[in-house]
Amino acid sequence: MQLQDQIRTLQTQLAQRPPIEAIQELRKEYSNLELILQGTQRENERAMTELERLVSPAYPGVDDC
Repeated sequence: MQLQDQIRTLQTQLAQRPPIEAIQELRKEYSNLELILQGTQRENERAMTELERLVSPAYPGVDDC
């Protein structure tokens, strides 16, 4: 009896899981979002470097804040 109960419980849990295709699609979307985030961070770093390069000579001592 105990084994049958455990089997039923596991079958119920398995039935509640999303299909593997849905999981794979979520993983793909997550990977794409990670790539977008990395690109955005790189672009922000580049923009900040460019901004610092442009502002620093014109305003000496700006970094003293």
